[in-house]
Amino acid sequence: EKARVEAEEKARIEAEEKARLEAEERARREAEEAAKAEALRGEEEARDAAEESAKAEAEVKARLDEEAAKALRVEVMESMGENPVTTPVGSTISATRASRRSSLRVKDVDRTVEKAEAEEARKFLEESTKKKKTDKKSPSPTKSSAKASSTKASLTKSSAKTAAKKKQSTTKASTTKATSRSSSTRTSVRTSTATRTSSSAKSTTAKSTSTKSIAAKITSVKASASKSTSTRTKRKAASSPDPPAKKLRARSPTPTINILCTGINAAQFKDKVKNIPNAALVDNIRYSKNATHIVVCNKNTEIRRTPKLLIALCSTNAAHFLGSEWLEASASIKSLLPVENYLITNRTYKKRIDEFNTKFGVNVRDVLTSKPGEPLFADTAVAFDKGLAGKRFPPESELKLIVEAGGGKFQKNPGKAGNLMVVTEDNAKITKKVKDGYKKLVAKGGKLTIVGKSEWLNGVTSQEM
Repeated sequence: EKARVEAEEKARIEAEEKARLEAEERARREAEEAAKAEALRGEEEARDAAEESAKAEAEVKARLDEEAAKALRVEVMESMGENPVTTPVGSTISATRASRRSSLRVKDVDRTVEKAEAEEARKFLEESTKKKKTDKKSPSPTKSSAKASSTKASLTKSSAKTAAKKKQSTTKASTTKATSRSSSTRTSVRTSTATRTSSSAKSTTAKSTSTKSIAAKITSVKASASKSTSTRTKRKAASSPDPPAKKLRARSPTPTINILCTGINAAQFKDKVKNIPNAALVDNIRYSKNATHIVVCNKNTEIRRTPKLLIALCSTNAAHFLGSEWLEASASIKSLLPVENYLITNRTYKKRIDEFNTKFGVNVRDVLTSKPGEPLFADTAVAFDKGLAGKRFPPESELKLIVEAGGGKFQKNPGKAGNLMVVTEDNAKITKKVKDGYKKLVAKGGKLTIVGKSEWLNGVTSQEM
């Protein structure tokens, strides 16, 4: 039987260890997936925000460039004396180019005339030099022929100069004519502009005003774009659902388990409990009412009725009354095991429960298996006779903790109260005079209860007076 029990225990521990490892692995994977999903969601939001911001900046920059080009065109046309509202851009550029071409044409003609005159002068000098040399060699009768040739050369020179001057004058005339045409065109434009001076001035002023207003609007649009981008990002972050691949549930933090040991040596478990995550050992009796798991015995020791046990029975926080084997097994694997197999109401601890019930004349099994109801001392003041505490009875400090755990008010001596419970010695003689004195302390409509100390302890144990 012992070998079978040990084998079952070993198999159960191995199964629980395996289940715990699987649960930890599953939790780790879920945490990693949640972190990855959160990172991806953050990257997508950042990328969307960057794209929105870049798009808004590009639109604003394009508008600013367009307005700057318009303003520059207006300034150029106003400096040329033209109406920026009525004159198209192409006509202004064409007129400017025509004037530049005419001036360049005049300069080319001047250069051509200068070149022709220099060439004629060079030829004349060469011919005159040749003729002088020939005259020195030839006899005197030939002077008349030389004079004739020189006259002919001079005539040729004068005719060349006349032709060049005529050509120059013709070119200058054509240039002057083109210039006069461009000047007449500009004069007509200026005349037509002069007739609309007031309207063009108004339109120019309106244009500059509209330019300023457009710049202000662009600034406001930029600010609103950045604001809308941030707002859209916030809304998207707030309303973005979880990735469709896997919806993750929010995991609440694991609560701390407060373990109270009573009736057994708690020192042997102090170091073991430290190795169990989310577990704490309650050493001080003042905090016994905060315990959630109460270890009261093992298979080989009896259940003792201690003040800590009475406080735990009165407390609403106490959820599980266990054998010490649960704590030993949890410490061995450094993890809290399920409590179902270690409750003292199980068959394993039946002998210990029966011994306790027989000794004190109570049925603690029903107390532990029934649903918790109203606190035992709700709306009741509990007073103890003078000299009762500490005489084979819990001390005054522990009695106060028991009463307060049961929702009552502790009174060192009987005093005025709505509902009053007076604890006396067992088989104490309560005279009518004493009883009437207690009744005077109870408020109208209140209840007076007088009970002996043994009956009171049994009532706390069975949670019924």
